[in-house]
Amino acid sequence: MRMMRLRSGALDEEEPELTRVARSQQRPLVLMLGLLFHDLGKGLGPDHSARGAELVRAYAQRIGLDPADACDIEWLVAAHLRMSHISQRRDLEDAALIESFAREVETVDRLEMLYLLTYVDMASVSTENWTQWKGHLLQNLYEKTHATMLAEGLGVPVHAHSLEERRARLARLLAGGQAAEFVEVLPERYLAATRPDVAARHLKLWTVAKKTGFASELHRSASGETDLTLVADDRPGLLAIFTAALAANGIDILGAEVNSLDQGVALDTFVVRETGGGAPSEARWEAARTDLLRLLSGSDDPHRLVQKRLRRASWASSAAPSVETKVRVDDVSSAEMTILEVFTQDRPGLLHTIADALHRAGVSIEVARIATEGNRATDAFYLRDVSSARLPGSSGKISDPVRRTEVVQTVQSAIASLAGRG
Repeated sequence: MRMMRLRSGALDEEEPELTRVARSQQRPLVLMLGLLFHDLGKGLGPDHSARGAELVRAYAQRIGLDPADACDIEWLVAAHLRMSHISQRRDLEDAALIESFAREVETVDRLEMLYLLTYVDMASVSTENWTQWKGHLLQNLYEKTHATMLAEGLGVPVHAHSLEERRARLARLLAGGQAAEFVEVLPERYLAATRPDVAARHLKLWTVAKKTGFASELHRSASGETDLTLVADDRPGLLAIFTAALAANGIDILGAEVNSLDQGVALDTFVVRETGGGAPSEARWEAARTDLLRLLSGSDDPHRLVQKRLRRASWASSAAPSVETKVRVDDVSSAEMTILEVFTQDRPGLLHTIADALHRAGVSIEVARIATEGNRATDAFYLRDVSSARLPGSSGKISDPVRRTEVVQTVQSAIASLAGRG
């Protein structure tokens, strides 16, 4: 059992932080019962988390569990999907979001147990479901929430560096060259989430892109994940162009971080693989890079490239269970942007199709949270309305209900059209 392996120290080299948290638990019974009951509500109604919490309540009363323990177990079961949802589909640099989640959790004890339960739940689904990318996002959420809870009044973490201090620290670590200029154009989200060694690689790419208009790197990490970083002059619809070149050459996207730097430069990182698994070959990436340069120059059309991929796709994935498409708007979680969540069946060219539809609908993608679980895509996009963002005093949110409906319908129609080609 994965939880027992964590507590015994067997996963210390693989998951050192999770091991530390697991071995420090003082109430293992609460954690284990939360893990035992977390999915028992499946098949008993639409909300298996709530149904499972009801089963816990009845069980606790029957065996006479300590009321405080019973309350925490019930909460763990009811909330067992929250950390995976927030870490993969929300902007973790949104301080209001982190503070709201900290208030929801209430205690550090609960946070630690939920962190562990979330890891075991995700890692036990399949070998492909737990990735370094997802692990980084989950740990980031845990650490930010933990720091916020320890801070007085659930405010700004007491040990947090100011934005300028973070810039100065990264500039010192990168040292020399154009490091100082580079860190000045980085958004706060990037400064908080990116390791110095990764930033050093990005600095080299940014330096090249400043001269040539484009730079790229395909990087294979020690863990086996493959990251693709693309740096280019920013423009409307750039994400649709990037994803068209990848889709046309059989490179699937498992995750994405989209960054708009000052001075009009985009720095986007994708977790990628070849269709069927494995890192993209050098030949495949070179073909995709050639196509991408043609798209950026305007000498080729993104739709033609994607159609080429769709025509030759084997559609072996069609044997997998179908996934109903759901597109919904969250206009509450972010004060500055409108969040569009897309749940649908993963298909070749899906991310390009969504990004292109949003571009045509007149909205810009500020943050993208891309996740793939088996044949199910669960994506979230933080959007600004291009037209309203130009108005004085406007946040850029899609505030008009009619406008929101138009955006949703545009995305739904594009996905339906893509599915119809299969």
